[in-house]
Amino acid sequence: MSNEFDSAAYQQIWDKLVGYAQDVDTLFAQSAPNAINDGLNTLYADWIPGLANLIKTAGRKMLQALKWLWEKIMDLLEGVAAPLFMAQRAFEWSDAKGAFADISSAINPDLLLAPKEWKGDAADEYVKTVGSQRTAIGKMEEICETCRNHLIAAAIAGFVLYAGVASVVAQFLTAVAVELGLIAAGFTAAGGFAAFWATTGITAAELSAAAGVAVVFVGDQTKAWNDIDAAANNNSGFQKDPDSGAVNWPDPNTKYFDDASVDDDNESKWRLNPDK
Repeated sequence: MSNEFDSAAYQQIWDKLVGYAQDVDTLFAQSAPNAINDGLNTLYADWIPGLANLIKTAGRKMLQALKWLWEKIMDLLEGVAAPLFMAQRAFEWSDAKGAFADISSAINPDLLLAPKEWKGDAADEYVKTVGSQRTAIGKMEEICETCRNHLIAAAIAGFVLYAGVASVVAQFLTAVAVELGLIAAGFTAAGGFAAFWATTGITAAELSAAAGVAVVFVGDQTKAWNDIDAAANNNSGFQKDPDSGAVNWPDPNTKYFDDASVDDDNESKWRLNPDK
C-alpha cells in the first residue's frame, strides 16, 4: 500500500461499513424472522419430518450470528472516523512544516543581504542571532515532520484495518443471504447449511482477528503519541532560563544591533561593507 492516505477511498470504506451495519440491523430485526416464518409456513415444513425443527434451529442460530456480527461492527465503528481525522491533521502539520521551512529559508545566513551589504559589530551580532533563530525554527520543522509521519502511519494502519473489516462483513452477508433464501423456501439442505456455517466460521474468526488488529492499531497510536510528546519536549535549540528553568524561544538580542545610525568612520556598529 502507498505511504500516503487516500481520503476518498477511505470514505468509501466508511460508507460501506455504515451501510453494512444498517443491513445487519435490518436482517436481524426483519429479514431473518420473516424468512423463518415463511419457511415454517411452506408445505415442505409439514411434509418432511423434522424439517420444521431444522428451520427453527437454523433460524435461531442465524439470529445469534447476526446479533454477534452487529455488536462487533458497532464496536469497531466507534473508531472508524479516526483514520480520516488523523490524515486531515497530518496535512495540517505538513502545512505548518512548510511555513517554518519558508521562514528558515528567508533567514538563511548564506542568503541574507545584511552580511553582504553591512559590516561592524551590529552586523556580526545580527548574523549570530539569525543563526540561533534558525536552529529553533529547524526544531519546529522536526516536530511538525514527526507529527505528520506518525499521523499518516496511524491513518494508513486504520485504512488497512477497516478495509479488512468491510471485506469480512461482505462475505458474511453474502452467506446470510443465501441461507435466508433457503430458509424462506422451506428448504435447508444439509450441504447449504454446512456451507453457510463454514463461511460464517471463517468470517467470524477473521472479524475477531480484525478486532485484535484494532487493539494493535490503538497501541500504535499510543506509541505515536509518546514519540510526538518526546519530540515536543526536546528543548535542544531553545534557551533555558538559568533562574526559573523555563524554556524560551531564543532571545533575538536586538539590543546589540538596534542602533540604526551609520557613520562612515570605520567604527560604527552598522557600516557599509566596502568589499560589496
